[in-house]
Parts: sequence; structure tokens; C-alpha cells
Amino acid sequence: MTKLAAVVLRTVVSSGTRSYGPVDRIRTVLLHPVTGAPAVDEHVRVRLPAPRRWSRLGDVLIGHGTGASAAVEAATAHPGALVVAVYCGPRCWIRFGPNGGVIEFGARGPEQPTDRWGTVASLAHSWLVAGLSAGGFGSSLCL
Repeated sequence: MTKLAAVVLRTVVSSGTRSYGPVDRIRTVLLHPVTGAPAVDEHVRVRLPAPRRWSRLGDVLIGHGTGASAAVEAATAHPGALVVAVYCGPRCWIRFGPNGGVIEFGARGPEQPTDRWGTVASLAHSWLVAGLSAGGFGSSLCL
């Protein structure tokens, strides 16, 4: 199994409100799992629900939901996003690409990884931008 090595930097674009989630500018540097070459990615991550102006600009969208069908529904409603993730507690379902499949992730340990799912979704975006297959992402991620 190859492990994913990456650095994630977050800049707050909008901190959100009671009704809407935050919007962040994300910059990642990951090491290609085969070649070791660095791959740099910058994208906008939007936590749903969000105003339409932000959700339309989001490269990565993340929100509450359960199951692969919820991830597909959110992706269909926001066709501009490359990665869409929905989560419920220690489980997260990530849709890869506009016509891609959904991979389910589970966190180990007693803590609730709510904040971690946004980072995982951003890493999934960077993984795809680096030209790697969605299937290899799940086997490379250690939560």
C-alpha cells in the first residue's frame, strides 16, 4: 500500500454564517505516490449549504448526508464541482469527477472527524488534478 504524503494550506474566503457554511481557498502540495514528484493544486472548497454564488464556484463541495446516493445527488445539483463529499459522523462518501464513482471512507477512533472530511475531500481533488485514478486514492489514504 502506498501512503499519501501531502501538505494542505487553508485561507478563509468567507467564514460562513448561521445559515451558510464557510468558503476556503485551499492549496495542496502532494507527493506523487509513484514518482515522488510534487504536485501543486489550488481550489475553492465550499461547505454546504452555501449561497448559490459560492456553491457555483466550488471545486470541492462538502455537506451533511448519508450514502453514495446523497453524494451523487449533491454532485448532480452542482455540476461544476470536481469533488463532492457528504458525511455523517465517522462515515464519508466522496464522488470523484463529474461522471465518477463514489468511495466510502470510515474514520477510526472515538473522535468525530467532521473537520477532517473537508481535508480529505480537498486531497481527493488534488489527487485527481495530479492525474491519478480515483480508485487509488482510497487505498493510499490513512485516516
